[in-house]
Amino acid sequence: LMAEMDGIKAKQAKVRERAMKIQNGEPVDGKSAPLDAVAAGEEIARLKAESAQLKARGVELQTELSRMDVDPAALEQQARAAEDSVQQLCRERDNLRSTLQMSEDEHSNAREAWQSAMTELQ
Repeated sequence: LMAEMDGIKAKQAKVRERAMKIQNGEPVDGKSAPLDAVAAGEEIARLKAESAQLKARGVELQTELSRMDVDPAALEQQARAAEDSVQQLCRERDNLRSTLQMSEDEHSNAREAWQSAMTELQ
């Protein structure tokens, strides 16, 4: 990533240098005559677009670099916190399953008692 960042910076410098030559009316790429006004305007517009693309890619790379530049101890701490959270949720799930099972058993017992009472009434 750093090599790509350096490459982008070098390309941006070349674009700036070329734009300065065009703006100053100097010959570009070893041509004997400077660009006319229309060609210079088109070339400047193209260079601005290229520069914008390079800048956007530079921002993407910088963002990626900042994400990669994380303290390993902080990552370890985040992993431990996530694991603790998972274990807590597992305990809650198990407790809810137990509560559900007890409720189903109570419901079954109540249904049996109701059916028995209904049978006695008939």
